[in-house]
Amino acid sequence: MTYGHADQIYETGLRPAGPYIWSLPLRTLDPRLNTLIREIDGHAAPTWILDWSGFDTWKLDSTGRLDRSVRRHYRKVQTVCGVTVFLHDGQHRPLPKPESCPG
Repeated sequence: MTYGHADQIYETGLRPAGPYIWSLPLRTLDPRLNTLIREIDGHAAPTWILDWSGFDTWKLDSTGRLDRSVRRHYRKVQTVCGVTVFLHDGQHRPLPKPESCPG
């Protein structure tokens, strides 16, 4: 999950892939997204990326580096309740039918 949303990370039952999953630590400790992009480009990249509100939220990806990295290694497989779901290239996972969205 890009830039946080602990409740949604919890609901997936998965662990965050990187150390700066919440936006405040990310904005202060990795403002150029170097660590995040290295993770996405690396051999142990996460299988899934969930994009809640666009990669350039808070102008974090104003140069488009993160967006290009994701599109280089992932494909969009679904949108669930407004959240874009990307799956790493070469990975195949069954996609459950989305339940109704809360709210």
